[in-house]
Amino acid sequence: SQWSMIALVLITLFVGAALQWGDGLGSRGALYVSVGILLVATIFGLIDIQLFRWVAEPQMVPADDVPSWRQIITTPLADPSFRKLLHHGGALMFSVGMLGPFFMGPFMHLHAMNVLGFSKFATTLLVGMMPPIGYILASRVWGTAVDRWGRKPVMSLSLAFSILAAVGWLVVAPGGFILLLAVGFFAGVAWAGIQTADINFILKY
Repeated sequence: SQWSMIALVLITLFVGAALQWGDGLGSRGALYVSVGILLVATIFGLIDIQLFRWVAEPQMVPADDVPSWRQIITTPLADPSFRKLLHHGGALMFSVGMLGPFFMGPFMHLHAMNVLGFSKFATTLLVGMMPPIGYILASRVWGTAVDRWGRKPVMSLSLAFSILAAVGWLVVAPGGFILLLAVGFFAGVAWAGIQTADINFILKY
């Protein structure tokens, strides 16, 4: 995860700089730059798929008693602890969907550019670069914390950190670039903790 985030930081810098450069070329130039970025992303996506050809498939030992589809569904749901895990996962995904990049991301970009007056490059730094940096720096810390104190304390603390991201975007005024840098950083720190604790919840089962 840390290595993938490092790649994300580097490509974010490139895309932000390219979009800023495209703005200086007029509307048609900006369109060509955007198309070029999407084309490069498509090529790398196809390469990524092809790289799986060289990933070794683990050898599975055939099971003597293969459970039915009904057993696969009903057996976990019969466990009260597993049902609580499902409730937690559903609530977490709902909150991430509302405050995360899939729902709020486009609005954060528009708010930063149209209301707060930041350039495309500055907006890319705030939304696309600072969270991965926070993630990279905090991942090992959260992992050590899970090993030492357990999953629940880390999940509670990292969820509290995630509130800072939402509050920061609510209170920031035009020109508050430094504040949003900190907000983006803490958002990445929070997500690293949430993901680390959540994966360890799942691994328990």
